[in-house]
Amino acid sequence: MKGFDLLAEVEAMLRTAREYQREVQRVRGILGKGQTQTSQLPPVAALTQQVRRLRETIQSMTGVVNEIEQTVGEVTGRTTEPKARHRR
Repeated sequence: MKGFDLLAEVEAMLRTAREYQREVQRVRGILGKGQTQTSQLPPVAALTQQVRRLRETIQSMTGVVNEIEQTVGEVTGRTTEPKARHRR
């Protein structure tokens, strides 16, 4: 995954989220039957598949961010761990 193509990961996440949103709209009856292979599935199966794909995309994006953090740490000698937030 070297190269830190974070934009590609964001685009993939947005694409998957749009597909998920379309499936939710189909379940609600807002959209008709679609043309894609996923949209031909029963609604619950389609939503399950979209959620799985969204999780995979998020995990991939997390991997890219971790690589960026590691490289930044190696170059700067600092960690990029987020600072603790104070809860209110």
